[in-house]
Amino acid sequence: MFASAFTPFLHFVTIENAKIHYFDYHPAKNKNETSRPLPTVVFIHGACSNLFNWQFQLKFLMEKNLPYRIIAIDLPGHGKSEKIEPLNLEMPTIDYYTDFLKKFFRRVEIQGDIILVGHSMGGAISLKYSLTSDVKPIKLILVGTGLKLPVSPKLLQLLHSNHLEALKKVLKWSFLKPQEPDPLKELRQEAGKIFLNTEKDIAVYDFEACARYSVEDRCREISIPTLIIVGKDDVMTPVSLNEEIAQCLPNVKNIIKIPKAGHLVMLEQKDTFNRELLKVLESN
Repeated sequence: MFASAFTPFLHFVTIENAKIHYFDYHPAKNKNETSRPLPTVVFIHGACSNLFNWQFQLKFLMEKNLPYRIIAIDLPGHGKSEKIEPLNLEMPTIDYYTDFLKKFFRRVEIQGDIILVGHSMGGAISLKYSLTSDVKPIKLILVGTGLKLPVSPKLLQLLHSNHLEALKKVLKWSFLKPQEPDPLKELRQEAGKIFLNTEKDIAVYDFEACARYSVEDRCREISIPTLIIVGKDDVMTPVSLNEEIAQCLPNVKNIIKIPKAGHLVMLEQKDTFNRELLKVLESN
């Protein structure tokens, strides 16, 4: 569960009659600061998840008190956010979430530069946003994602017929195989509760949208400085899928392959992940 230290920074905002839950942290002001708006780092979670996945990064950045506004979102229908209707289950698209992101940014009055940190489906949203928004991010941090996000037809069928069984399979694939004793046991349990509490229509929408998504034909248009982070043992979005991004985007600065980590690399290897995150935020 989130530490009580996060509570003052958790808020709701209404977008299209839906209450959207988000984390919003402004650092303590330095007496030498100008009135120029701070850049904002925005964390975007993956399918059937919520901002809980970024808990270690949020805590880390709060402690560092860097000159950044820090935001993490529960996408519509995820975590404590309500759904934005209508949800077109006949034609799910990543664009649904990209359009939401643009509305959210206007609603919470983001004024300075933006850095997007997107995991899995959140990475797809970040790439789509970079292609379609008039205001481009100044940096991208893509975590365990791809130019496309293939989903097994069998998994899609199972999501339609028995979404809980499908989500149990995905949850199992998202972490490394448990060790004994398991230092991540509590974390796995909490992540599992969040994952399995996802409503069926949202679960179906997320994975169908991922299955339809691709930016392969436009990836060379994304010239934003980019860091890619992936767990070496990720079976959901394997290293090869992330390497395709590095081969296509013209301004990828580095691809970091973190050992002993699966799909939820930011949870499984938080210290290594946070060091790489900090390097990006402290660089010009």
